[in-house]
Amino acid sequence: MSTTHTNTYYTVRTAVRCLFIIAVAVASFIFGKAVAQDPYAYKCSQGAVTVQSGDTLWSLAQKHCTGHIGQATDDLVDKYGIDLQVGDIIAVAGERK
Repeated sequence: MSTTHTNTYYTVRTAVRCLFIIAVAVASFIFGKAVAQDPYAYKCSQGAVTVQSGDTLWSLAQKHCTGHIGQATDDLVDKYGIDLQVGDIIAVAGERK
């Protein structure tokens, strides 16, 4: 191979690599935002729960939710307040995506 062909080969190869890197970066930027998950996402799958002695909204969220337990607890506090009584029936269900 002549020097001209070798230089052209490496120039084209470098250009293709750069274009590929740019394409991946652009795709990550565009599609990354579309599929980005909320860092506070959670899912609670239990329906009605009867509050037992020693239960807290935090402990109920830990038992019945996955994901961000703190946010699940905050949402339960917003819904039911902080005063739980033994025998209260609350719905530990819902999600934040």
